[in-house]
Amino acid sequence: MRVLGPDHLDTIAAWELLASSLGKAGDLEGAAAAVEEVVAGRVRLLGWEHPDTLSARGHLAYGQGMAGDADAAATAFRQLLEDYFRVLGPEHPDTCVMLEYTAYWQARAGKEAP
Repeated sequence: MRVLGPDHLDTIAAWELLASSLGKAGDLEGAAAAVEEVVAGRVRLLGWEHPDTLSARGHLAYGQGMAGDADAAATAFRQLLEDYFRVLGPEHPDTCVMLEYTAYWQARAGKEAP
């Protein structure tokens, strides 16, 4: 980060790799913090609805669920699904995947499926 700075896409990609590694090592809190950095950076550089930002937001929502907060994950995926429908359309493959994740976390949270 000190060489490229926080607003370089390579720095954000490094945060993403760190998040993945921390998650695999079982450090869910550290992984969540790193994913939050990824989302914040992508929002700053690419905007809230850029496909890469949408993907990072999905990782954050998934991490919330895996950390035991199914309600937060369900809410985040529900909002994210609306953005996928609006940005990519209902038949885009990524939208279909997001629909599956939304249904899964809605069920885990005891809420009605989308």
